[in-house]
Amino acid sequence: MSLCMQLIKPESKQHYFSSINVNSNTDQIIIVEEIKMNMMSKSCFSPGIINFISNLIASTGDQGEQEYDWLNQYADGMGHEIYRIKLSTKMENRTFAEISGLVYEENRSIVFAIEIKTNGSTIIRLNPSDFIVNNIDENQIYVYTICEDKDAAQEIETIHMTKDEINKYFTAKAQADKIAKEEELLNKEGGPGAEDAGSRRT
Repeated sequence: MSLCMQLIKPESKQHYFSSINVNSNTDQIIIVEEIKMNMMSKSCFSPGIINFISNLIASTGDQGEQEYDWLNQYADGMGHEIYRIKLSTKMENRTFAEISGLVYEENRSIVFAIEIKTNGSTIIRLNPSDFIVNNIDENQIYVYTICEDKDAAQEIETIHMTKDEINKYFTAKAQADKIAKEEELLNKEGGPGAEDAGSRRT
């Protein structure tokens, strides 16, 4: 079991690992002060990066027409967010750079990272341009993208699919989500026969 924990002070990380008396490489410890200091140091080399990241992780509504062109561009950028989305199976046997280019041409979304599950662990890589994407379903491959809204992000799931393929994909996805929710509910209830019910579905 891996643990994700947010702490305020850097020294709290050492207190945590000392308390469990185990050398754990799976726990993810997020230190607020470390993030703040890293962001401040990065802003010295890249002025404006703090505003850039803040706008990506915060939702904003329509800012309306602005007085200056640069304000319109800034307001447009504020409407973009980061999404994690399943990659279309039509992107098999392409490099990450090719996929990023195709997605940008289709709907102006920027794909900047990829997530792959393999051997029981999750790997995330930023812009692995020469990496060839294979076995999308088997490896549960997701991409991280910057785009205007969730609808634009979901287009990446079905990019280059026909209408029939899109309908089949979302039908199968809805059924899988329904089964997963039912099994999660049964596991929470922990009643007799819950495990058997999950086994029958598989």
